[in-house]
Amino acid sequence: MIVFPSRSLAGEALFRWLEGKGIAEACRGFEGLGGPIMSGDEWASRGLDFAIEAEEAGLSLEGHAGAWIARALECFDRAGRADLCRMARSHARCIELLGETSAGALEDSEGTLGLRQEEDIARVARACIMDGLLKVALDLCREAMHSSAPRAREMIMSEVVRKLEQQSGSA
Repeated sequence: MIVFPSRSLAGEALFRWLEGKGIAEACRGFEGLGGPIMSGDEWASRGLDFAIEAEEAGLSLEGHAGAWIARALECFDRAGRADLCRMARSHARCIELLGETSAGALEDSEGTLGLRQEEDIARVARACIMDGLLKVALDLCREAMHSSAPRAREMIMSEVVRKLEQQSGSA
C-alpha cells in the first residue's frame, strides 16, 4: 500500500501510471485516521457477506433483513459497484413493501391492495427478477398474495414463475 500524505503532481502521475498498469486502485474506504482502509474488492466482499445475511433473514421483519441490506448497500457504494448497489436497492424496496403490507398500510377498506400498490409490488418484483434476485421476488410475491386481489395474484405469480422456468431451463 502506498499512501501519499499530500497531493502532488508527481504522486498523481505515479498513481495514474500504476492504475493504468492494473496494479493500483484508489482507496475509497478511508474515513479519517481511525477508519478502515480497504480495497474495492474488500468492500464488495464485505457487502456480499451482509447481503447473504439479509437473504438468510428472509423478508421477515423480525430477521433484521433491512439492517443487513442497508449495511450491504453502504459497502457496495464504497466499492464503487453500481450493479450491486442496484440489486441491494431492489432488495431493500422489497423489505420496505413487505413492512407496509404487513402493517396494512397498503390495503384499502376491503382489506386488499389497491391497484397502485399492486403495480408497485409487481414493478419491484420484476426489478428483482431482472437483477437475478429470484428468491427475494418470490418471497415478496408470496407475502403480498395474502392482500392481493385475484387478478394481481395471477399477474405477479405468472411473472415470477415464467422467469423461474426460464432460469431452470437454461441451467
